[in-house]
Amino acid sequence: MPFLSIILVANFLLVALRDIKEDFLVKIFDVTGSGYSSWIFAQLDSIVTLIILIIFGLMVFVRNNMRVLLILLSLVILGMLTMSFISLRYEALQLSPVVWLFIQSLCLYLAYLCFQTIFFDRFIACFRIRGNVGFFIVLIDFIGYLGTVIVLAGKEFLNPDINWLSFYNQLAGYVGLGCSVLFVGAWVYLYRQAKRRASEKVMPLEAAHAY
Repeated sequence: MPFLSIILVANFLLVALRDIKEDFLVKIFDVTGSGYSSWIFAQLDSIVTLIILIIFGLMVFVRNNMRVLLILLSLVILGMLTMSFISLRYEALQLSPVVWLFIQSLCLYLAYLCFQTIFFDRFIACFRIRGNVGFFIVLIDFIGYLGTVIVLAGKEFLNPDINWLSFYNQLAGYVGLGCSVLFVGAWVYLYRQAKRRASEKVMPLEAAHAY
């Protein structure tokens, strides 16, 4: 299925970026010279997690599985574009380290947790796939961690002494742009599927009225 191929490629980039952010966050933050306590990471992540839980919780009120998939993809695309913008425009925007980290975390984890939680659950229900969500989650994690190894190996061989803030911003910016393009493609695919299903439901009704 083309849709799954797009999602897997995008998650290859997302998981790699998330791992680098989590593993080297202290080094990234130290470059800013902010002097904040390490507790700020836990506090920001707690707020980000709460916001994402509220967003995902609201999806319970949307019964149509296809509509939920389109809404989630729209939110993810918006998050990726925002992450890319603040990353590539970091110097010009002059955001405080806390605001920068909060926006980065919200955009990144909104996309990452979307595919780790409710997205594939609704996907299976929508397309009536015989299987469980665990298969998809394990698959995207495996592919994503492979991406992490590739990025870190490339960094070690090509440029072992780097500015971590600059490196992360460049990586996040291009990952955001790449994922935005991929997720837009996935959104268009789902939207066409939704339109096709709607037309298939209308045609039998019209045929019934003709008799």
